[in-house]
Amino acid sequence: METKNHIEQLELFSSLMAKTKQRKKLLVDQNQFDKSPTLFHKFKQLARVIYHSYLWDDEQILKAARILYPYIGFKTCASQENRKVIETRFVSDKTQMKLKLFGKSDQTYCRSIYYKLERNQYYKRFLILSDAKELVAHYTDTYYRCNKPFVRYSYISKEYLLGYAYLISNIKAKIYGKDAHWISLINFELKDVFKGLIAGTRSKNYAYYDYVLAHLNIADKRQQEIVRDYKLMQELYLSIGKENKLVRWNGLVSYKQLIDYIHNFLDSNFIVVPTKRSLIPKPKERAFF
Repeated sequence: METKNHIEQLELFSSLMAKTKQRKKLLVDQNQFDKSPTLFHKFKQLARVIYHSYLWDDEQILKAARILYPYIGFKTCASQENRKVIETRFVSDKTQMKLKLFGKSDQTYCRSIYYKLERNQYYKRFLILSDAKELVAHYTDTYYRCNKPFVRYSYISKEYLLGYAYLISNIKAKIYGKDAHWISLINFELKDVFKGLIAGTRSKNYAYYDYVLAHLNIADKRQQEIVRDYKLMQELYLSIGKENKLVRWNGLVSYKQLIDYIHNFLDSNFIVVPTKRSLIPKPKERAFF
């Protein structure tokens, strides 16, 4: 039977793309300035520059660890009621030695954070802060030791932890604040994008991110039509201002839209200026998420 219903991709981001008039100016050592146009490299550079542009304390480090938890390779999700992170705390030196939560020989610090979940879990999860260069490519992958199978841990540096958390919290605040009605439709894609952006280039999360970017024009397995009850469908019809229109939600298309949206958000809110190291002032302002 023929239908008069028209099917189109739902555009969630059209109302979010307007650029702001003021951008935060950030100074970076001209010898470390990355001109790469890719979002992956831009996100990392901004994270580093943001970290070095502000003052941070231990409370913010612990908060940043909570913000990043859903995007690390642990096999649980912080949004699940029985897996929610209710506390992050630093591990004592004694406990760290006992659990053998170490970094690598070229690091200048090694500090571990424990994730306490809402309900007791067999697997104990830790985030190890280390600036060891050989760990950078493996950020957000998780590990365990054969003699301590209940311990799961992942690596990241302090600068990336705080820089990523700052960017992610601001991007999410923008999206939730402006398009809260539609956010449930892009939760999976948003989570996957953030996973890829904070990951190391040899990690599983980055492998998926890289794969999706290379196949944005190919139908994705997650593509599916929105099937809702009559009330929600009426809300969709009213929101797009047309009657008798079915809305198709394509996860792959939304992934691409999110990539473009984050690109635009970063360009609209920050400008990185390469400067001589001697001319870059020491940070005086404390940052807040």
